[in-house]
Amino acid sequence: MKIFGHIGFRKGSKGVPNKNTRNFCGKPLFEWSLEQLKKTECIEGFCVSTDDEEAYERCLEFGALDIGLRSSDLSNDTSSKFSVWQDSAKKINSFSINFDAMLDLDCTAPLRESQDIQNGIEEFKKSSPDIVMSITDARKNPYFNLLEENQDGYLEISKGNGKVFSRQKAPIVYEHASSTYVISKDFLQNGSHLYDARIKGFIMPFERTIDIDNELDWEIASFLFNRVK
Repeated sequence: MKIFGHIGFRKGSKGVPNKNTRNFCGKPLFEWSLEQLKKTECIEGFCVSTDDEEAYERCLEFGALDIGLRSSDLSNDTSSKFSVWQDSAKKINSFSINFDAMLDLDCTAPLRESQDIQNGIEEFKKSSPDIVMSITDARKNPYFNLLEENQDGYLEISKGNGKVFSRQKAPIVYEHASSTYVISKDFLQNGSHLYDARIKGFIMPFERTIDIDNELDWEIASFLFNRVK
């Protein structure tokens, strides 16, 4: 099986200004994922989707395939991750590179370990789904302690009949951990949305799935990174 690596990031960020190029524990945040990708032995090569020209030049120095800068319509707050994947896959194909799946590492999850990447790849090889994604045990459960407003404005349990009175009795649910993905080439070509896919998950420990979206996430990730590195 041939796997091509990928990372993607935008210039701006509302929660943490310029977070992907901001110094995180000694180097720009995106470089932690870039280095992990380059060290993944089973990939055929890798590319980077970004609208940041300076960062892109740095990625090329790391050996990234030169697919060009990301277009403006894929560089705004409403651009979906899946659309970026599809765009990159088309560009990879234009180089006549043969691959069966894309490995995507999210730059905002710097606590990922190489074993997590391998676990994702192994799950993909074992089950042959459309997508394998990182997941983690959910801290809240819609059958037990997640609430939503009903049509009358009153709170009620989000899912189920409200008769689950302990976490242990609730169905097992997982959080989507924005960290590591393996996506089949066929689904990249023919799919339309992430959750249209046949998805398999592989579990990561919660502390390695911290996704930096605001300053508190940044502080937590920095603390955990310095504790374990």
